[in-house]
Amino acid sequence: AGPPAPVRSAQSDEACGCDWFSLFTAMSDAGAEGGAGGPAVDGAGAAAGAAAAETAAATTSAAAAASAADEEKGGVVAAGGGSTVFDLVRASCASLVAAGKGVRVDEGAAAALAAAAVAEGASGGLIAAMAEVVRPPIVFDSIEAEVNYWCVLHMLSFGEGWREDVKKEIGKGVSETMMFGVLGLYLGGCTFDAAWMRGVSVAALADALQLPISMEVPIMPAVYETRAGPLKPLVEAAVRVLNDAGEALRREGCADMAAFVLSNSGGGGGGGASAAALVKRLAAAFPSFNDVAVAGAEAAPVRFYANATLLASALHRLCGERDARCRFGDAAAMPAAATPALVAALVRAGVVAVDEGVG
Repeated sequence: AGPPAPVRSAQSDEACGCDWFSLFTAMSDAGAEGGAGGPAVDGAGAAAGAAAAETAAATTSAAAAASAADEEKGGVVAAGGGSTVFDLVRASCASLVAAGKGVRVDEGAAAALAAAAVAEGASGGLIAAMAEVVRPPIVFDSIEAEVNYWCVLHMLSFGEGWREDVKKEIGKGVSETMMFGVLGLYLGGCTFDAAWMRGVSVAALADALQLPISMEVPIMPAVYETRAGPLKPLVEAAVRVLNDAGEALRREGCADMAAFVLSNSGGGGGGGASAAALVKRLAAAFPSFNDVAVAGAEAAPVRFYANATLLASALHRLCGERDARCRFGDAAAMPAAATPALVAALVRAGVVAVDEGVG
């Protein structure tokens, strides 16, 4: 359950860890069924599945690193010692899997998947294509504007439990809906500052996301009544996330998420930027970044910090070259993000086996 050794990324000339959620995100539209309606993971089955995915990804990443090292000397760098928030994530997930909660990790299948990833590498193929981060087709006004964009997008990276309803209503997936909505807000002049977060309403956000929150229901011939639609709880949950973040920024004395992130990314070796330090501070300050699962009344909490880790990965890969505060020296130590898409992908690949009856 220790940190996986890093491997050279197909997207960068520098050595960095496998971003396994990015690898498998594209698989979600091919059949991943998520149930995440917010930052917490509810239920022993869901927690165990996510923990198994995290543990399997660590196993796969370590195998990929070993294979890559055989092919390319110098492509592996030390992840660094010491205990970090990432060590806590791996240890808590491994502990739950070891407890036998109806899921198992097939290390042979993990090694095979790692070998396939290394074989495809930068030359292309499905895994290399899935590792792409979707950069919006715009030029941001500043590094602060771009950091704010990525922060809000990752705060709103939930809602797969409404996947079928969203697809039925507007023909898009949940992730695509959130992405286009946040991009539209930015292009419309939204600065995503703390005041906007605190004041955004359900109606305003529903309009930005183009999600219908009400429907007309016939109650007698020619008479209709307006009622809440099936997507209103999704929009309400998103508004709560933003409102809570705005209040957290007020407490922290920050005008926006960029001010928080760029002033809290220190703590790396030699005083440089640290992904682990940023993830720890995000989880402590913002409920939407503090995703913790409880797999039983007496079980120890299992920590994922999935969206915070994904945010750190995006900032490192997309902003790190332009601003040292987003260039994380410990990027190689980042764990996988245990999301519904990752769980589904690893189950389909035979890396994670789930007992019948596990939710």
